[in-house]
Amino acid sequence: MNFFNKTENIITLEDKFNYIKNHFKYWTMNSWNGLVSIANNVKLYKLGLTSEQLDKAYSLLDCENFYDEINLLIYDSGLEVGFNGRSDGYLVLHNFENNGCAVESWYWDYENFNKLYPDYDHETIQDIINYDFELVKDFDILCDELREQLIYQIENSEIKMQEYTTIHQRKVIA
Repeated sequence: MNFFNKTENIITLEDKFNYIKNHFKYWTMNSWNGLVSIANNVKLYKLGLTSEQLDKAYSLLDCENFYDEINLLIYDSGLEVGFNGRSDGYLVLHNFENNGCAVESWYWDYENFNKLYPDYDHETIQDIINYDFELVKDFDILCDELREQLIYQIENSEIKMQEYTTIHQRKVIA
């Protein structure tokens, strides 16, 4: 099921450009630093879950191994993504070589594009848009896979309580 990925009807270069331009973005540190990147709101209550699924999802968050499969999916995707926000409610697509922004900032500042990149020819621009579109599409597909993994965990896991003992050492003056 496509919850985040809305690329099925995108064909033209203009469609691809607008998909990137209008995609949800998140201020990666805060608005004061101007670093913004492609993101999706992955807060549990925003994922279209039923109230029963939502209750179990909140219980799963407290499980020690809850993030194991999620982290594996992220790692296997090969994308640079990370959770961000006070409650880690946003999954953000990063590119740490580009000030954290996954795509060029000219998508949301196209009016100044010619001033920012005067040497770009039409073919180069097309290549950049096509590459960035595939990157954002892969990110949205990953977010859908993560949502599906969560739903799978909700429907197929049982939460058990375990007791365990920890041994701590400390230094004392004898």
